[in-house]
Amino acid sequence: MRHCVSTQPGGLRASLALWSDFGYAAMAAILTEQEISVLRADRKEVTSQQLSILLHPKATKRHRDCIAKVHVKSDGHRTFQILARLSPVDDTNFSVLVFYRGPGKARYTLVRCNGNYHGEHPNRLEIREKTGIQRVPARTCHIHYLTERYQHFGKPQGYAEPSNQFCCFKGAVEFVCDSFGFCIPTDGLPSKYPLFPSIK
Repeated sequence: MRHCVSTQPGGLRASLALWSDFGYAAMAAILTEQEISVLRADRKEVTSQQLSILLHPKATKRHRDCIAKVHVKSDGHRTFQILARLSPVDDTNFSVLVFYRGPGKARYTLVRCNGNYHGEHPNRLEIREKTGIQRVPARTCHIHYLTERYQHFGKPQGYAEPSNQFCCFKGAVEFVCDSFGFCIPTDGLPSKYPLFPSIK
């Protein structure tokens, strides 16, 4: 049965280089909110082996962080990639990303879940318009979402929201699977709730 569900090593500079390697900046045409919603809902089957790879990232020669990545074909015949990054010295320093490979060489970062390892993040458009979530406080787990208006603004990963949906690396992996159409084996994680200590 399956369930759909800085100054430190591997800091911001290393992370940006890593994301660039896997298409962080390789966008082309702007995706509309409707197109983003379709990509998010498109069902994507993750095998037990792929889930194990994601939950146990390994150190690489190229990057100081521990890295895991898997490619997944969706029911809609689209190609996605989940990339997970975890610092070997700070378990709050992690990121879990979902990439979509579009036509040609176009690649989009649909979501990036971050641990609470860095400073405040400003949402520039909300600050300018004095509306919505204007800032994510420092040392807060948060999620960067691809949005149509931030693509037009020239900063496709510029919008973020604080989140209490996860508080650890494995919780972020589960959140991404649960929220972006990835179907994982029910025996791949011990249970949904132990990863979220606030939920009884």
